[in-house]
Amino acid sequence: MNSPPFEFLGPYRVGKPLGRGGMGTVFAAVHEKTKQPVAVKLISDHVADEAKFRRRFDAEIKSLQCLSHRGIVRIYGFGEEEGHLFYSMELVQGESLQKLIRREKHLDWQTTIDVAIQICGALKHAHDIGVIHRDLKPANLVVDENWQVKLVDFGIAKIFGDSNTVAGSLLGTADYMAPEQATSKGITQRTDLYALGSVMYAMLAGRAPFTGKSVTQVINALQRDRPVPIDLIRPDVPPELVELIHELLEKAPEQRPPTALAVMNRLKAMKAGLERIRTVASEASPTEAALGDDDATGEFLMPPSEGDRQDTGSDVRALTSSTAAPRQGEELHSAGSDDLVIVSPEEPTVLSVGHLGPTRLVESIANDEHEDTSKTHFQTVTDAHSEPGGVASGQTLADRSFVGWAKIVCMAAVLFCGCVLFVWAMQTPSPDALYLDSLTGDTTAMQAFLQLYPNDPRCTEVEDLQIGRKLRGVLNRLNAQAKLGITELSPSEESFLSVMEGRELNPTQAAGKIEQWLNIYRSDAQLSNLELSEMITMAEREQQRLLKRAPLNAIDKRAGNLLKRVRKALDSHDPEQTKRELNAIIDTFGEIDWANPAVEEATRQRNQLDAAQENKSANPQ
Repeated sequence: MNSPPFEFLGPYRVGKPLGRGGMGTVFAAVHEKTKQPVAVKLISDHVADEAKFRRRFDAEIKSLQCLSHRGIVRIYGFGEEEGHLFYSMELVQGESLQKLIRREKHLDWQTTIDVAIQICGALKHAHDIGVIHRDLKPANLVVDENWQVKLVDFGIAKIFGDSNTVAGSLLGTADYMAPEQATSKGITQRTDLYALGSVMYAMLAGRAPFTGKSVTQVINALQRDRPVPIDLIRPDVPPELVELIHELLEKAPEQRPPTALAVMNRLKAMKAGLERIRTVASEASPTEAALGDDDATGEFLMPPSEGDRQDTGSDVRALTSSTAAPRQGEELHSAGSDDLVIVSPEEPTVLSVGHLGPTRLVESIANDEHEDTSKTHFQTVTDAHSEPGGVASGQTLADRSFVGWAKIVCMAAVLFCGCVLFVWAMQTPSPDALYLDSLTGDTTAMQAFLQLYPNDPRCTEVEDLQIGRKLRGVLNRLNAQAKLGITELSPSEESFLSVMEGRELNPTQAAGKIEQWLNIYRSDAQLSNLELSEMITMAEREQQRLLKRAPLNAIDKRAGNLLKRVRKALDSHDPEQTKRELNAIIDTFGEIDWANPAVEEATRQRNQLDAAQENKSANPQ
C-alpha cells in the first residue's frame, strides 16, 4: 500500500495503512491532543468525487450514528480534508473470523452457536433502528481475546426509507450475499439473515456455501443451486443446527426466519437444550461422565490450534489470549507497531487497538450547499459536547455517584435473573412437557424423554417418532448424496432408498419389499457396521408401521401426498401452528373418500396434541 497522502486528517496524525476496501483505505491514526489510537477511513477520490456518493456517504454516517452496541464498531468523528472525505472509528483488537477459519480449517458446532448468538445480538440492534448491514461476512467479524465478536464495516449499510442505493446493486461480497442482492428484488432484514447462515456454514465447513472461479459463477450458483448439506460435510453437527442453517439459506426471503431475535432465541434454546441433555446424561451415567469430562464441561469456546499465519506484508503482531484467542508469541513480523493487527484487502476496513471511550453520536455531515464554503472540516461525536471517553462538563459528582449506584443495582438484577434462569434450566422437565415437545418434532425433547422416563407407556410412541424423524433425515441425506455424487452409495444404501420409495401409496407391497431387504442385510456378520445397524432398526420400525395400515392396501396417490403434508406439519416446533395445519387438512378433506387415510392420521395426531396439552395444563411443572 502507498504511504498516507496526508500527515493529518482532522485532529488525527495519520500512520501506516491497515487495509483497503471497495470504498477507500484505512489508516492507523492517533488523536494529536488525546493520543487516542483510532482507525481512519479515507474515502477513495474516484468514489468521493461523485455527488451521488457524497449524499450516500451522509446516509452511511447517519446509520453509524444510531449504532450503539458492544458487538458493533463505534464511530468517533468524520470530516473533510482538502476535499477528501474521511471518518474515524474504533480500532478493534483481535483477529478476523476469516483468518481464524483459514487457520483452524473449521470450528466446532458449539463455538459456531456462541459466535452466531453474538452476531444476532448485533444484527437485532441494527435492524431495530432500521439499519441493514448488506455485507456480513467472516472478514467483517473480529474476535477479540475474550471471544467477544464485533461487527465492523457498516460502510454499505442502508437505512429503511433511504433510496440512495438502487435495489439489486451488487454492494456486497458475492460469496456471502443473498440471492435477492443479485436481482432487482428489495433488500430486507432477512438479507442479513441469509448472510448469517452463510457465515455459520463457513465456520462449520471451512468455506462459503457457494464458491466459483468468478463472481458470475458464484452468483449463478447462488440463484440456481442448493448448498451441499452441512451434515454431509460435518456429520457431528446436531440436526437442529443443520435445520436452522439451511432455513437461513433459503432462496426465498419469506422462507427464512423472520428476525435476528427469532434466530438468537432458537440458538439459545438449542444451546441450553443440548447442554441440559448432556448434563442429564452425565447424571444418569456417572461412569460415562467420569470418562468424558472433557466433553461435558459445558465449555463451548474452542481454543484455536497453533498454525502459521500468512504474512500480509505489513507490520503486525498477533493477539494473546489465555484460552481461545490467538496464542501468545504467534506473530506477523514487521518493523513497526507491536500492537496492531493488519487486514488484507479482503479483510474488514476497521481495525483496533486499546480501549476506547463510550459510544457516542455523530453530527450529520454538512449539506451539499455548504460544500463550496469549506474544503477542510472535522466534526467529533457529541455527547453533551464532551471528548471521547470524557465526562460532560455539566455533570456533577453527585450525578456520577448516582449513575454508579444505578449501574451496580442493574448488574445485581441481571445476576439475579441469570441465577434464576440457570436454576430453571437445570430443573428436570416433566414427562408431559417433554411428550408435547416430542410431538412437535423436537429431537432434543425426544431424547430427554427416553432417557428420563424409560418406563413411561408413551416411550414406544416417542421412539417411533424419533426413528421416523431419523428415517426422513437419512433418506434426505442419501438422496442428496446420490444427486451430488460426492460419495458413491453402497449397495445397502442404494437398495434402502429403493425400498422406501413410494411406501405410502401401497403399504402392503412396501412392507414386503422391506422384508426382502431385511433378509439380505439382517445378519450378525453385517451388524458390525453401525450405519447399517441403524438402517435395519429404522426399516423394522417402518415395516411395523406399514403393516398396521395393511388393511388399507393401496391408497390413492393424492392421499399419499396429503399424508406427507401431515408429517411435514408435525416437524414444526410450534404446537399451535401444527394444530392449525392439521385442522385445516381435517376440515378441507374430511368429506372426501380418497383422503380418509390422511384425515384419520391428522385427526389422531391432533388428538394426541390436545391430550398432551391438557395434561401439561393440569400438571404444570
